[in-house]
Amino acid sequence: MPSNELFFFLSASNLQALCETMLDPIKKSSDREAILVAVHWIGVFMTSCLYPQSKRLALEMLLKIGQASSMDYRLQFVLPYVLQMFDDENSKVKAKAVHVAVEMFKDIMDQAQLTVLSATDYKVFDNYILPAFVRLKNECAKDSYVHHVFVSCLPLLAQIGHRFLEMSVGSRF
Repeated sequence: MPSNELFFFLSASNLQALCETMLDPIKKSSDREAILVAVHWIGVFMTSCLYPQSKRLALEMLLKIGQASSMDYRLQFVLPYVLQMFDDENSKVKAKAVHVAVEMFKDIMDQAQLTVLSATDYKVFDNYILPAFVRLKNECAKDSYVHHVFVSCLPLLAQIGHRFLEMSVGSRF
């Protein structure tokens, strides 16, 4: 760490506090609005990054933000940017996008309070998420790394799809 006082925010204690803050669920309305700005900036700049590692880091940031936000925010604001990376030319970025898209919804298996869908989102898995994965599966047949990550995420993706189906049946009645 540089010794200049301007870089004090990089100290280990500040970075630890920042990580703990990022992982806390977003509760206040002002925090939710601020998170929208962060998601938008990360998503917009992620597409213009030159280095694949920068895109992968941006995807990891979107994952952490998505896990700390509500289901509506995940589906409406975070997921579109993640699925956009399915079209990237770098296989490591595609593989990271697959991993993030699945991991973002991993907690809906355990926490019933997170599994509330609005009336407009009850068919989101069938109409939006699954077609993106099917398209990626067809395109990644020749890329063994993406194909391996895709296959390793299939069991969790199937469980998530089943959970979304349960939520959609529950929201219609």
